[in-house]
Amino acid sequence: MENPERLLTGCAGTLVVAWLLSRIYHRQLPLPRGPPGHWLWGNVIEINVPHRAVKAAMKWRELYGDLICLRTVSNTTIIVNSEALVTELLEKRASETSDRPRNVFVRELMGWNTSTVLHRHNNRHKQLRKTMASVLQQSQARTYSPLHSSNLLQFLRALSKTPENYMNHIDDSASRFIMDLAYGHQIVEDDPLVKAVRAGQIYMEDGLATHQWVNSLPFLRYYPAWGPGGEFQKVAQEGLRRRLEYANVPFDTVMDRIRRNEIVQPSFTSRLLEQNGGANASEEDVDLIKWSAASLFGGGTATVSMLDAYMI
Repeated sequence: MENPERLLTGCAGTLVVAWLLSRIYHRQLPLPRGPPGHWLWGNVIEINVPHRAVKAAMKWRELYGDLICLRTVSNTTIIVNSEALVTELLEKRASETSDRPRNVFVRELMGWNTSTVLHRHNNRHKQLRKTMASVLQQSQARTYSPLHSSNLLQFLRALSKTPENYMNHIDDSASRFIMDLAYGHQIVEDDPLVKAVRAGQIYMEDGLATHQWVNSLPFLRYYPAWGPGGEFQKVAQEGLRRRLEYANVPFDTVMDRIRRNEIVQPSFTSRLLEQNGGANASEEDVDLIKWSAASLFGGGTATVSMLDAYMI
């Protein structure tokens, strides 16, 4: 019988050769110009540069134009550096450019492939966006004015007492609004749900901001956490646990109250559940509503970042 180690080595070698041939073929396809990279690893160093968007806008645009190409082992990133091109490519040709690049670490290992923002553009992604739009469209958003007003008053009271903690007050204000909007949840000091959501967001943001070799070499997703260099698997497992916790716990709280025929605070989740049968909502509707609600906090995080930058 053939030596299994020799057979395994031969298979691995065949895969590597096939992968290299694939890389050579794809490099022949026409791509925009960009900063030169390593012959194998590509532009990993450039991609890890802090504030690379600013660098692209100020320096790379002069060298390479409005379309800039960055390449790694498994991904090719095109930076669109012109408002006119953004409008042309991302709005007028949205049906062709709405997909998301593969991110094994965040989307597949941490479970963020269920997020509206990071979901592949397919029928389910369209359903998620439609679900969110049904409650967040302009006419519906006007009904949230009382929530905006009460939240603003609480923010101003806190700011007047401890103005030096304005960053925390901004975070708390955004969390209070989104948790109320999404789940009808009234947050308290050191709220465990808010902590769970923030922890999940931090894992996701760190995963997107750092280079992970599993993104360049997707087969590493099967590498054991106990092996040398397997720490990324432990981080991903904890990120997945945090992700599921913050998506499931607040949603299940609303769903349990509906099942027990209890009074439910009006919210994004409760309205959509009631419109789709309440406790008898289909499994598909429940799944769409749950992950749409969980995605609301992502939009709030971006708003908080902009407010923090403005205040600084």
